[in-house]
Amino acid sequence: MHTCTMCGERRKKFPASWTLNGSDEYCKGCWAQVECGSCGHHAPKGDIFKGRWTCQSCRHHAKVKLKGSLYEDCHRVIIDDCNGELTLQEVADEVASDQATLQECQHSDEEEQDELAPLPMPRLRPRTDKVMEQGHVVLLIDASGSMRNMDVMVKENGQQADAICRLEAATKCAAEFVHAHSCQQPRDKFSLATFADTAVIEGEVLNAVAMQAALEGVGQRGFGGTSYIAALQAAVELIGAQPTMRSHVVLLSDGRPADTKKALEVFQTELMWKTHIHGIGFGATVQSFAPLQQLTCLSGGTFVLSTCSIQGLGQAFSSVSSTITSMSSGCFNDEGLGAVKHIRPVTFEEPENGVFGRRDVLRFNAARSMFQYDGCAFHEERCQATAVARRARPCMRGGMRLVYGFRDTSVVKDEGSWMVAKASRYMDASCNALAVVESHAKSTAVARHYAARFNERLKTASARKQSSSRKPPIIFFVPCYVYTASESQLCDQEEEPSIFAAERFLPGAFLKYNSNNGYICDDSVQHNEAVQAFTHFSFEASGGKLLVADLQGVARDAETLLTDPQVLSLEGDFGPGDLAAAGMRTCLAAHRCGPTCKRLGLEPLNAKMLQRLAASAGTKMHAASRPSSSLSSDWERLSEASAGKHWEKVSDSGLVEFAMSDGIRSNASEASASSWVHLRDM
Repeated sequence: MHTCTMCGERRKKFPASWTLNGSDEYCKGCWAQVECGSCGHHAPKGDIFKGRWTCQSCRHHAKVKLKGSLYEDCHRVIIDDCNGELTLQEVADEVASDQATLQECQHSDEEEQDELAPLPMPRLRPRTDKVMEQGHVVLLIDASGSMRNMDVMVKENGQQADAICRLEAATKCAAEFVHAHSCQQPRDKFSLATFADTAVIEGEVLNAVAMQAALEGVGQRGFGGTSYIAALQAAVELIGAQPTMRSHVVLLSDGRPADTKKALEVFQTELMWKTHIHGIGFGATVQSFAPLQQLTCLSGGTFVLSTCSIQGLGQAFSSVSSTITSMSSGCFNDEGLGAVKHIRPVTFEEPENGVFGRRDVLRFNAARSMFQYDGCAFHEERCQATAVARRARPCMRGGMRLVYGFRDTSVVKDEGSWMVAKASRYMDASCNALAVVESHAKSTAVARHYAARFNERLKTASARKQSSSRKPPIIFFVPCYVYTASESQLCDQEEEPSIFAAERFLPGAFLKYNSNNGYICDDSVQHNEAVQAFTHFSFEASGGKLLVADLQGVARDAETLLTDPQVLSLEGDFGPGDLAAAGMRTCLAAHRCGPTCKRLGLEPLNAKMLQRLAASAGTKMHAASRPSSSLSSDWERLSEASAGKHWEKVSDSGLVEFAMSDGIRSNASEASASSWVHLRDM
């Protein structure tokens, strides 16, 4: 006999319209009553909040006022903030000056304009010690009740066909991912687990053919809520059974789990240092995926937000596949940090925690300063010490820094909004010095300066061209502040940094566009071409002295909001992430000019210029062999002897390997796909 948990209705046989949630059974009507009015997930453990049923997670976010509108509000504040340190007239004057300088350089060095920088073949140059190692890819696919939604549209022969359920779309694209990955890494094995309230291991250590068959057997079933704990415990079991194989976990889900806090605890105790987790957010708003983004960030993996379509999901899997291949092929070394070894011991808390009550909060006074850059020098603005508050535990981490929730009401007065403080991951005094922290703020000041000029020149170029094509996005950088706390107020907190950087909280799905040592993201990433053009522009606009790289942030329809840039300089003046001429050379060698570079009038990079950078770095150049071909366009002005026919279509993985293969390697803290930031020895 089957009985509905809520209304007590009884049936001899379990009806197809009923739902089994763990050990509880719900009739169709009762199951509909426990659907969250915010995220759409069915949550029997929820409660009525403001007149509608709300799951625990959404209720928590409602308490801190983190609603969908706040994402837009946070973005608009950053956009409305003064981006750059020049007036439009000053920008126009400097642009004219730049053009005159470029013309002089062209007359004095005309012979260098005929040769393109050496580019790699579109393939990875494998390092045998890494590529030949057998890998283990663990697929974790959400099979909760929401994955039965029939809202994924597919096309057949170019025509719109019937919709399929999310779970069927996920398994279909996962099968294609398995096939593509096996072509790149034929020795790798695959495991599969589906999860809802509990997890079911569908296949363990299978080859590609067997895994595709296992995915086809998953079918269209789907019931219950979303439990990340169940998924993570399945991953621990599968990875633990093959301890000698390097592993990557791909976790696909269509919404926020009901166990964010407990799942984070399980992750930190059992999985954090054992594998990389790559997350795919499928078929919901970005607000639902903060917990998944956190897991991928802390594990050094990558997060991709997919649209609710076969095409979008396929692109997401393709991006994850590219990341795994790059990491597995030895493109990112895992050497130590030399003298910098003392990692700050921390435990992480839930993401997007903007509550600054009495618990788990540090309160102290701190002086604030900010830098502006005018193209030649920095100008510091200082403010008196004010009362600030910082969460005791971080919620995210990057390649060099930990990220904490932070509040300074003199900067952010918006109700329900906050800032983030960023302090070094390492306890060494050299990493926590004022000069190091200021280098982050100065990098942002330089980036904001050139972003203002980039946007103005694009505006002028677009108006002159009067093209009907889609305009490139406007680029903004989140302002960065330096805080210095009173050491006497932190005397009881010996491990807490007294000097740190802070900026406005930037919500959304973060995209990694490039790194400070040659990584460039997949072409399918939104606004990728324009962001890469900005890196090229910063080098040319600074007269070859600076280059703004390591760009990541949130892409909107008409804008890209970026944070944490790294300036590379000839002298290496911008902190441990400034790889100087060596880093500039690898970033420029990996760059491919596109429509935005052409619209801005940027000159394609030439080999002699890169050779000069390599000479400045004391590095021997290694030209990449490639077939010759005809010119790809008049604008590129390339000689047949130097232009490769694959110049416009070189694979990102090939670019990564090229950038990392010339002996210009820095000591990296880890091979992190979400934070590919390399450090210079201190």
